[in-house]
Formats: sequence, C-alpha cells, structure tokens
Amino acid sequence: MIKELFVTAALVLTSVVAVDAGESVIPPTPVGGTDIGQAILPPPGLYGGMGVLPFDRTEQFRGFDAQPVSASVNLRLPHDEVVAAGLLYTYPFEVFGGSIASSIQAAFYNICFDFGFEVKVGCVGGLADTYSDLFYWSKNVGLVGVTPGNLQLPYGLYVAGGFAMKAPTGLYKATNFINPGANLWLAIPNLAVTYTTGPNWSFGDSTEISGRLFFGVPFQNPATLYTSGNVLDLDWSVTQLFGNLRVGVAGYYETQVSNDTLNGVYQPHGGQFTGAAIGPILEYIFPDSGVAIKAKYLRSFYARNNIDLQFLALSIAMKLY
Repeated sequence: MIKELFVTAALVLTSVVAVDAGESVIPPTPVGGTDIGQAILPPPGLYGGMGVLPFDRTEQFRGFDAQPVSASVNLRLPHDEVVAAGLLYTYPFEVFGGSIASSIQAAFYNICFDFGFEVKVGCVGGLADTYSDLFYWSKNVGLVGVTPGNLQLPYGLYVAGGFAMKAPTGLYKATNFINPGANLWLAIPNLAVTYTTGPNWSFGDSTEISGRLFFGVPFQNPATLYTSGNVLDLDWSVTQLFGNLRVGVAGYYETQVSNDTLNGVYQPHGGQFTGAAIGPILEYIFPDSGVAIKAKYLRSFYARNNIDLQFLALSIAMKLY
C-alpha cells in the first residue's frame, strides 16, 4: 500500500539568516517548509524523519527595490551545512471526525558568510530554533468529484489546521553578524488543503495539489527589545504519481506584512522582506517498508530585502511504530 508520509525533515537556508544587530529573517515554517500531502496525516503511530543539505549557496542580497545591492554591502553565504531531524505522532483517536497529530523538529547549522568586499568573513555553527506543531488536525471532506483509481490513496479533498510554535533553543548572540537562532518565540497558526485526483484527471496514477498557509507572529527579542513584523508564508506543490514515484514542482511565497518595532517604536521599512522560490521535487515510497525518500531543489525567482538562494534538500521518513 502506498501511504502519504508527513515528512518533517527538509531544509532551507533562509530560516537562519540574521544581520544588523543579530535580527533575523524568521520563516514561520518547519526547517525546509512543507510540500507534498500538506493537509494529510499518516495513520496513527510515531514517524521519524531526517534530512541534509548537500548543496546550498547564496550569492546576492537584494534591496527594497528587489535589485541587487552593491558589492560593498552584499551578503553571500557561499557554503553551509545543515542537518535536521524530526518526529511526528498521529494520535489513535479522532477529533470532530478528523485525525490529529503533534510534531517536533530540531536542526543544526554551520553557516559561512562574507559581507561587503569580505569586510566580514566567518562561519557560525550551532543548534537552530526548535519547531513544533503543538496540534495539527486533518480531515477528508469527500471525493469532491474524484473518481478513485486502483491504488489505495487518500483521494479527494483534505483540509487541515493547527497551531505551531518556534522555541528559542538556537545559538544566539546579539553581537553576532549571523545567528542560527533568533532568541524569540514565534506563534504560528496555519491552514492547509490537499486535493488528490484519480487517474482520469492525471498524467499518471494521480495528481496532487497541495498548499499550506502559515502566519507567524514573533515575540520580542529580550536581548535587543526588537520585535520582527508578522510573516505570511504559502508553501505549495503540484505533483504526479507514477506507481511508487511522485514527481512535480514545489515552491513558496513568503512576505513580511507588518513593520518591525524597537522597544515598541515602529521602524521605517523595518523588515518588510519578500521571497519566492520554485523547483522540482521527487519522492519515492518503498511499498513494503513504507520508507519515503525525497529530493527537492528550489531556486529564488524573486527577493526583496532578502537573499537570492538555491539549495538541494534530501530527506528520509519512516514509521517507527
């Protein structure tokens, strides 16, 4: 049987970039975001996943006009190593007719950078902030026009919602140029939908369209009295299933929707970053063991007050019991 696994380990660089007095770009997503089957939970049990970033680099920072900044103030992250691991537990009961789960994810970063004609050069390594879905609820609301195929898939329309947090467990020093951690709590309500068709609406066995909307509300950084603005993030994917192999495209759009504040005073154009990326995604599920392996390559196509980036993420997930 093919099962859609909720993979908790995948990686993206922007979750750790921090400049100017240690303030951070803080995505409200798990490290690496989400992509396939975002509104679908696996059957009851404990699942584990881990991932690595074998390729990851940033060459250009873009200003408020989305144009490349001059070399004298350009931030580059030419080489980084990231390892992440996560657990997800689907509870053995239903709530309002839907499944419910909790998850936790931790990551370790080694970030190398240079800035402004290599005026500042160095590497910083350490634990990043911890992401946790305190609760995540998922329900199939019907086939919604889908004609099921022969495979045992979660056909039709799934809706999901939950509440997550990021905890300030990461390495942080206010005097650091870059930090793996942000030194603040982040509250993250979120909603998701996933629609899975039958073979009659697919190039293969099934087509899946999936999206998850996160809204991040940062708390104040007690070391600097700085509060980053609220962030809206949409992670999405469109994929085709061919037997046990799923291929398609994935991406995200992320933007800060309110200004930063310093000790309660609004900062002109504070934060206000935007970033968008797209790229191919591939997942293979071994039917006998239920182990899922996944590769995702994303590259920025728009950045404002943010970095252009490209990365390859490799991850594996499985049921532990």
